[in-house]
Amino acid sequence: MAFPTSLQKSIVALAFIFAVQRCDPAPFFVLDEVDAALDARHRRRVAQFVRRLSRSSSAAAAGGEGGGRGTQFLCTTFRRELLASADRFVAVSFMPGRRESRQAEGI
Repeated sequence: MAFPTSLQKSIVALAFIFAVQRCDPAPFFVLDEVDAALDARHRRRVAQFVRRLSRSSSAAAAGGEGGGRGTQFLCTTFRRELLASADRFVAVSFMPGRRESRQAEGI
């Protein structure tokens, strides 16, 4: 019996999260490195899906009417695909004895 790969586990976990979002919409999500085990193709798909959910209202995403803002996503990542689809991102870097963060424009 083969065990699921990290890629497969990540896809199932994300599918579950997005299915719950469709049934019982939340206004805000924090996703911590959910793309770490994904390949570039799947990272682009997740980024597109997150972008689409953030653009549509939560009610519309759940199949109802609504004209409000979409779901807000706070994602931590080291990968370019999620950054490329973000409205805004903050670059945080750590150096010994010094911490720095700044709002970045484009990647």
